[in-house]
Amino acid sequence: MVARGRPTWRARPSPPLPTFEPDALFAIYAGPGIVNIARTKTQQERARLASVEAVSFVMRPGQTGEFILRAKYTNADAAKASEGEVKDAMQNVGKADPLVMVILAALVSVDLDRDDDVLTLKATLHRALLDRLARE
Repeated sequence: MVARGRPTWRARPSPPLPTFEPDALFAIYAGPGIVNIARTKTQQERARLASVEAVSFVMRPGQTGEFILRAKYTNADAAKASEGEVKDAMQNVGKADPLVMVILAALVSVDLDRDDDVLTLKATLHRALLDRLARE
């Protein structure tokens, strides 16, 4: 991965550091260079990823197991198109993939929101899963 990523990291200046909620338990940020690493994707998937400027994943501490996934797109139209794809996927989820059904069983709530060029997915984990993670 380092060999594949090195040209991307050298070719672009580092993005500004993202700001996360100060109480974040866990946070990951990925900038546009991540698209160039995903070479195994199809042409269509690469084109879709090309409109993503940055992605962040934040997990908050507490009893709810809340996590937030945000994707910033190059423009509002790209974010709107992605929002439609996610909504379609959420409606059809689990119909063809039993693994997806298991993953969704771990979620209590899922909320999708778009503000101009940023798509935000907020979800909370099921209490039984949180208890299990705390024990192990």
